[in-house]
Amino acid sequence: MSFTPIVLTVLPNREFAWRGDLPIPGLLTGEHRFRLDPAAGGRTTLVQSEKFTGLLIGPLTRTMLDHTEAGFAEMNLAVKIQSESRR
Repeated sequence: MSFTPIVLTVLPNREFAWRGDLPIPGLLTGEHRFRLDPAAGGRTTLVQSEKFTGLLIGPLTRTMLDHTEAGFAEMNLAVKIQSESRR
């Protein structure tokens, strides 16, 4: 599935967010957010979230959302490995 997202927030070194919609308003919207939070010892915590809304949310989209969540988990692990290798 392809979306043309709209950027909602750009706060350098803090937060980036976008929203993607299906061509028919109200069917399915996903709002994705990346936030960088300061952590102890000069570290940073990446907080990634996505909120889906719309008429298509339910059993029909569960598999799609499970795959999306798995992809985000893989991406988070890749970011962790990459960032920790640069210390």
